[in-house]
Amino acid sequence: MTNDEPKKKKKRTKEHDLTQIINDVQNAPGKKTKTDLLIYEIVSLAENVCHVNFSPWTPLVFGEKSKENYQNLRNLGSTLHIRLEPSKVLQYFDQKNLWTTVLHCNHLSWVSDTIYDERFVLRLLASVMGHGSELPLREFTEMGALSLAFSCTSSRNETTRKAAYYVLQRYLSLLNTLTIETFDQRPILVFLLRLFKNSVETEAQLVSNVISQYFARAAKLSLNAESVVYPAVMSFLTKNCFHKMPFDSIPDLASMLFSSSTQHHKEERLFLLDVVRYGCCEPNDYALITSRGGFRSIISLFSSPLTNNNARLSILDLLKRLSTMPTPSHDLIHRLNLPSWLALQMGKKEVTHFERGYLGEIFSILISTEYQRIRDGEASLPKGQLAAIRIAAKEAVERLRELTNDKDKRIADEIEKLMTKKWRGSRKSTQVNE
Repeated sequence: MTNDEPKKKKKRTKEHDLTQIINDVQNAPGKKTKTDLLIYEIVSLAENVCHVNFSPWTPLVFGEKSKENYQNLRNLGSTLHIRLEPSKVLQYFDQKNLWTTVLHCNHLSWVSDTIYDERFVLRLLASVMGHGSELPLREFTEMGALSLAFSCTSSRNETTRKAAYYVLQRYLSLLNTLTIETFDQRPILVFLLRLFKNSVETEAQLVSNVISQYFARAAKLSLNAESVVYPAVMSFLTKNCFHKMPFDSIPDLASMLFSSSTQHHKEERLFLLDVVRYGCCEPNDYALITSRGGFRSIISLFSSPLTNNNARLSILDLLKRLSTMPTPSHDLIHRLNLPSWLALQMGKKEVTHFERGYLGEIFSILISTEYQRIRDGEASLPKGQLAAIRIAAKEAVERLRELTNDKDKRIADEIEKLMTKKWRGSRKSTQVNE
């Protein structure tokens, strides 16, 4: 064996490993499934730890559509192969799934084949946004890529946040560059990005999901001047005299939640409720919602004649999300006595059968979360508070029994069973706390 043979063998092994990784990438749709998440970890490990150079394969597109691109690259080599243009890269995304990713990418427990892994997407977008890129700027926003970058500034993963901020900065630079592409909404997008940039106070700042959702929707809305909520949103954004927005409260809460518009008050209210509903992903978001009376204002609208079915559904979805989180659910019980409020709403005549069943489901989830927290020794419940919950539970069960749906009756059984248990911490958890 010559001295060069071990080096050649090692080189062939590296090339084989890289080819195998590329095969995995082209077979992965880049979604939030266990397989795709593992493939991304392999790519990240190969690049950051093993120092594998993926530049000959960039842009690193994924999914079934990418097979032809990688096959041409293998056949022609990196010298003759024509790399994908940015406009063609954008065609690899499904617009509907990309918007679903904008809404749900920061839910840590969310695993689905309809949601892209935002790390895959941001990596791919960043690779086609270099200096002088011919990225179609309007299409980039129209398909939801800009909205995704805004949404990912709320990611708990610092690397993902940095990638999102990089995409936002590169897009702003491309907007400011003189190019052939011109469209009327360009100045609005520049203003929106600068407003967000000026409001960020630290490097790779973790922005609340409520704030990032607002900017994500505003970016999408900026291209649709025909929308009935367009004037209200743009009016709020442009009245920021110092070109800076506070990140510690819900944007434009009062004027949109209690809209004075005679024609579009329902749409404006629903816009804000959807921002809050999809933006409430963790306890920090709940803290922002409760600031300045935001949460009390929202739930006060549920039984108000100002709201319609869509607005009430958004409020119920928000309550359901909060009920699954230990800290917010504990606060809702102790400070706002939410179980009694839920039982009260279930008894009102104007509440539909569907809403009554949904209220009962929220009641069950809320007290189940609190019960588990007490059993784990993380919280305690005063006797008076427990008595109030028992009274509310009795009322909720009676209202659920009146419904004909089997699901509602099953929820009633779960509530009754839960209320028969002992609401105090287990001995094991008590010893651990001591």
